[in-house]
Amino acid sequence: MKERTVRVLCPNGIHISPAGVMAKLLKKVSARAEIRRGEQSADASDIDAVLALALREGEDVTVRAEGGEADIALSLVEAVLREGTKMLKTWRAEASAAPKPPEKKEFAVASASLCIGRIRQTADDMKEKLASYKKGSPMEEARRFGEAVKAFAARMEKTARACADAGETRQQLILEGYRMMAEAQGFHEEVGRVIAEGVAAPEAVLAAKERMASSMLLQERAGDQREVGRSIARILLGIKETAETEDGSALILVGDEISPELIARFSGDRLAGIIQSGGSPSGHAAILARMRGIVALLGYQGAEKLPDGAMAIVDGEKGTVVVDPSEEELREAQRRIDEEKAEARRLLEETGAAVTKDGAVITLRANVGSAEEAEAAVRNGAEGVGLFRSEFLYLGRNELPSEDEQAEVYRRAAKACGGQPCVIRTLDAGGDKDIPALALPKEANPFLGFRAIRISLSRPALLSAQLRAVLRAAKEGKAALLLPMIVSVSEIEDVRKALETERRALFGDDEAAPDVPVGVMIETPAAVVQADVLARHADFFSIGTNDLAQYTLAADRTNAALAYLDGMFHPATLRMIRLIVSAAQQAGIPVAICGEMAADPLAAKLLIGLGVTVLSMAPPMLPKIRAVVRQTSLARAQRLAEEALRQTNPAAVRAILAR
Repeated sequence: MKERTVRVLCPNGIHISPAGVMAKLLKKVSARAEIRRGEQSADASDIDAVLALALREGEDVTVRAEGGEADIALSLVEAVLREGTKMLKTWRAEASAAPKPPEKKEFAVASASLCIGRIRQTADDMKEKLASYKKGSPMEEARRFGEAVKAFAARMEKTARACADAGETRQQLILEGYRMMAEAQGFHEEVGRVIAEGVAAPEAVLAAKERMASSMLLQERAGDQREVGRSIARILLGIKETAETEDGSALILVGDEISPELIARFSGDRLAGIIQSGGSPSGHAAILARMRGIVALLGYQGAEKLPDGAMAIVDGEKGTVVVDPSEEELREAQRRIDEEKAEARRLLEETGAAVTKDGAVITLRANVGSAEEAEAAVRNGAEGVGLFRSEFLYLGRNELPSEDEQAEVYRRAAKACGGQPCVIRTLDAGGDKDIPALALPKEANPFLGFRAIRISLSRPALLSAQLRAVLRAAKEGKAALLLPMIVSVSEIEDVRKALETERRALFGDDEAAPDVPVGVMIETPAAVVQADVLARHADFFSIGTNDLAQYTLAADRTNAALAYLDGMFHPATLRMIRLIVSAAQQAGIPVAICGEMAADPLAAKLLIGLGVTVLSMAPPMLPKIRAVVRQTSLARAQRLAEEALRQTNPAAVRAILAR
């Protein structure tokens, strides 16, 4: 047994990132290492055990190692305790060598009302396979489980890289999250425990993920856990993955819920549409379908009865499926599809401002998650970025992005916007966005807990790095800050003080120092009822309609059983928006919509009538919404809005807007 005393010099102590680095490094060494702090000790390769020691910067600990490569193990542990994640340089170099997203990316033309393809049922014969599975010894089952996880992780990595190459940031991050769920130590420990009790590996995997899913309040995240479990179980049972059609026809994927991985796997024109018996408009599948421009039917009764392999026509507007259509029906459907594509191409080529018939100018911006997406969005007509989701820089990795890394990404995005704003939302972590590097505590109700601006303000170094990065980017573009989950004036004041401190640190008294506007996301009832007060402290408002509807109606937006509430068109949501707009107008500040509502053609008319002047959305929807604006008048939109506000249910609101 060899040992040495080491002082912890890693900034902020040993949190999840350096602990993860240590575990990965020690896996390659033929030795066992231990860290001792007082009477407590931990296996240096066990992340949870190391984190339990709560090692702080400046503390002295004893490191012990035994085995053939004990000296190497001691040196590795010491290096991590002293340097932290700097040991990741090699892995970062490997990552930077991976193919990067193309510099120029044209967004898919959205033709989401009609499609033709062959039905492919995604349900499998898992029950029968489980019944016939030949269980081995606990050791054999553990080995099979380990191999299945490796195969699944490799598949996720390959598909995520393909998404990155195509510039599909959201799909990439979802798949990287799936890989991390599969590799999580807690999951492996739970499966190992169940296998040790004599349960077969596939059943142990399903049971472990079901237990994890049942403890989650957010249904979408629970669905992700179950999907990862099912995917690993399918590998263990030898169930083949969904295949393409033999005649090369486009696929229409059918199932209870279609996984993001499956949508990502069939790129381009190989996927025509999806039909789900479950799901919600805010779920992964629906959002990815909108971004891909494919038809999506949700809550379709009888989906499981649609014949696998049959040709079908899916009408997304009417919510109908025609199975085995006649030649005449196919010709008519293809004619409509061709017309829609031609119209979509025409709209894509149309540029310029979105101006109503009576001269009201509506600004259309893009919601993006990377500099590449910002550049492509502006090329396709976006008037700047209305929402840059900075959390995408933090997801799917074990260390926080540096100030320099953030500054470069924000700089590119702001520069791409030219003289138009690039609105960068500060880190919106927590809720359904798990960021390992933050080592956030588990909460009974994460959506009502420690998230978004609350995290940033509690960690000054985290906020400081992001504010400095935005200030540096503002030297080359019109960058602005957007603060999420604001419920108090003091939160805005604290961020403004921190911003001024960093501005002086970077630029001193330089009169040419950039001025960064500070906006507030209005997404809770608390913010709505204080909107008049918040407006006096904000440069602009941006309404997050997804969360606003969820919190207003006390309804998880990803829960299909609550879809009947129709949050976007519920009178309560509309009244909330009217209150926000009124407060903004009285204060003389602009108000934008950055939720899914902005991309809905029906809702767009309503929002214009309510007084919203900036709509920010997924880039593929920009041409369609521009056309909606140009085809209506502000006066008519205002009349529709007033009539809609008098209704008592969402169906009545939709009926008025559809006239």
